[in-house]
Amino acid sequence: FLCYVMDRISELPELILQHILSFLPFKQVFQCAILAKIWKHVWSTFPILRFDHTYFNSLSKIANGRDVWLKRGDLYNKSASRVNCWLSFALESNVEELNLDFERFASICYCMPQSVLLSKSLSLLSLHRYKFDTSSTGGLINMSSLRKVCLVEVHIDDNQFLQKLVVGCPALEDMNLKWCYGLKGIELSCHHGLKAIGIEENRDLERVELEAPNLCSVHIVQTSCEINLVHCKNLKKLKLQACVTDDWLNDHLSELPLIETLELTCCSLLKRIEISSDQLKSLALLACWNLVEVKLDAPKLCRFHHYTRSVISLSSSNALNLSLATYGMISRDDPWNVKKIEFLSKLSNSKLLSLSLQSAEVFMIYIFTHLPR
Repeated sequence: FLCYVMDRISELPELILQHILSFLPFKQVFQCAILAKIWKHVWSTFPILRFDHTYFNSLSKIANGRDVWLKRGDLYNKSASRVNCWLSFALESNVEELNLDFERFASICYCMPQSVLLSKSLSLLSLHRYKFDTSSTGGLINMSSLRKVCLVEVHIDDNQFLQKLVVGCPALEDMNLKWCYGLKGIELSCHHGLKAIGIEENRDLERVELEAPNLCSVHIVQTSCEINLVHCKNLKKLKLQACVTDDWLNDHLSELPLIETLELTCCSLLKRIEISSDQLKSLALLACWNLVEVKLDAPKLCRFHHYTRSVISLSSSNALNLSLATYGMISRDDPWNVKKIEFLSKLSNSKLLSLSLQSAEVFMIYIFTHLPR
């Protein structure tokens, strides 16, 4: 008897077959081309290719005879000539997402071709461990489709580079800089679509000044840095881990009336703050060790998170009817006293109250004080 095995997988729609291939290592994706005619076609149109240095010698063979649309390319390599070869292939294939990571070879001087900064197809550019020599690139930037840029451990020798970037990328919506160095100041004036920016632990950074009326989200983690955000009038989400003072916070909140989410972490200079906002919905005060008093006037506040070593004085001109309140006591040695119980009583109308405590004794004291009479 002859036994026929039906290949049901090959009968699946092409999009599903490509989704299956996306879970395989690149080498196995390439090998799938010999399974059947349908798989050869799927391989030739597969939109996500990931190359490292082991594939550069055969790159021309892979590209030969193919009309490939490259959506995403990731590169990990130290050879400048091979990097340029790969980049040319990617850009000619209208790559949309490009991730260049030089890992341990960041010390090697590699100059990215000007063609990358002139790409019309790129929507995401991510550079890791790269030395940006803006003089070698000619300074011209024109990426009309770029929506997101991510720079991690990148050396930038020109304080005007980021301003040139936002001017040359009119569709840019999201910018992230993390662990970069060489950059002394970030001064951005952007009047188009920039909506979110993240600035984290850039070691040489001394000042940040943003003027972006469409900016909605700012996340800054800088231990010592001057920050000016008062011109970001549509800002709705602000996350800060920085050395800001009471006056700085009060001045900025008065100039940013649309803030809905405010998260302050390790802001050691804050002591007594007043937060008055008609739009504020979520407030988080995390490890602000020297904070002793918070005065609230936020009628729409529905989420409050507070992690501390000692209790703060909390007063509100409006009843705190929160949907979620989180209170965390970090220090075991700090005694449980009336002030803490009074503080928790102000959160007792919350629909959900989450306690992060160091001992069962603390929990039992709180429960006992709130037992129905």
